[in-house]
This record gives sequence, structure tokens and C-alpha cells, in this order.
Amino acid sequence: MILTLVGISYGTLDETARRARGVGADIVVRPPATSVISLSSSPMSQDLLPFFMKQTHVTFATGTIIQPLSGFDTLTGIDLAQFNKLSGGSRFVKGGPFQSDDDVIVDEYYAREKKLGVGSTVKLMNHRWRVSGIFESGKLARICAKLDVLQSLTTVTRGSSARFI
Repeated sequence: MILTLVGISYGTLDETARRARGVGADIVVRPPATSVISLSSSPMSQDLLPFFMKQTHVTFATGTIIQPLSGFDTLTGIDLAQFNKLSGGSRFVKGGPFQSDDDVIVDEYYAREKKLGVGSTVKLMNHRWRVSGIFESGKLARICAKLDVLQSLTTVTRGSSARFI
């Protein structure tokens, strides 16, 4: 049992670190009392973004919201244009960016595991989403939706959850 827990912990932390490196951010700011694997949805005000952008060595900052789903799955809300500016952009292997508010983009691993393709629908948070694109694994998250849409669905307004990057 201990070996199983150690293996799962190591694998989860390693995968999280790999995806964080793929974002291109040097620093991730998280709310107090949260951790990388806590899947907390504790909000931080988006009003902090201008403060971070004014710091001497900061070239860019953006916020995300992370909504825990089931198991280790989370739905991450992003402003795709800002995220692309920070990370250099996601490479889509199929489809493309969000076309409507009900669209999600998923990474190759999640699409393969859930047998999803472009145009597929997936139910997350009691909401039906359409997969508009499948991106190369290794950047930030496995499932992404528009930041403002996820904020609206979770009633988190003017806040971002878990990190500014």
C-alpha cells in the first residue's frame, strides 16, 4: 500500500511539474493554504494582475481558474489569447481554439483516455461541452474552457483560482 501511494504521489507531482514547465512561467502565485496537489478552488482577485505586471522583472501575468472534477481531473479556465502570449501557444493536433462559450480544448492524453474527438460532447460540472480542439500534451492542463465562462458557472467573479502565472 505504501509503495502504491508513493508511486501515485511521485507520478502526480512529476506530471504536474512537467505541465507547469510547458507553460513558460517562471513563477506561479497561489492563494494562501493551497498546494500543488490540493485541487483547491480558493479564489484570488483578478485585481492583483495589474500589481504583478508593474513589478520590475515581470514581463507578463495572467490568471486561471481551476475547478476540481472527479479523481485527479480538473477543468481549467484560461483566457486563450493571454495564455498563448505567456506560453508561446498551444500546438493543436486536431481542431482549434474555442469557437463558442460551450467549447473546451483537451490534450491528447485526455482525448485518448475518454475517446474524444473534435466535435465530441463531454459532460463536466453538469454542463455539456463540445470539444473544439485537441492540443499537444504538456501545457498547464488536460481540459481547458474559457476563463469567463468557467467563472460564471462556478460563480467566481473577478477572481481566479489557484494561480497567477
